[in-house]
Amino acid sequence: MTSSTDILAALQSASHSVKSLYSKLCNEHELTVVELDTLNALCAEENLTASALAAKVGRLPTSFTPILDSLERKGWILRVKDLRDRRAIQVRLSDKSRQKKSVIKREFQNIEQSINAKINDADLSRMLLSLSKLASE
Repeated sequence: MTSSTDILAALQSASHSVKSLYSKLCNEHELTVVELDTLNALCAEENLTASALAAKVGRLPTSFTPILDSLERKGWILRVKDLRDRRAIQVRLSDKSRQKKSVIKREFQNIEQSINAKINDADLSRMLLSLSKLASE
């Protein structure tokens, strides 16, 4: 039987491996991992409120403002007042992000291919199911 210590060590090791794959991409574009995740979420669904975007990347809205500030300073996003609700702010990709969107998407696909090269489809499906169960708790 596998101990919880073994499971935690394996999760930590896998996390470090994925972070190293992300690091190259982050360094190339002068982004942090959470900034990259934020842009990736915006590429999938644009014009989100700051709160909705924070939820998509697993952050609390109260701690998300500095991340948006940094992305805005770097020219990656725009914050626009919502015309339907003046209290809400919509977060959008900037022209810079739109120009680099296909490059970043391709680089994410390369990361996925790196992972897929090490894990067969059956194991990947079981792992995804297990990780989803962990994430839902």
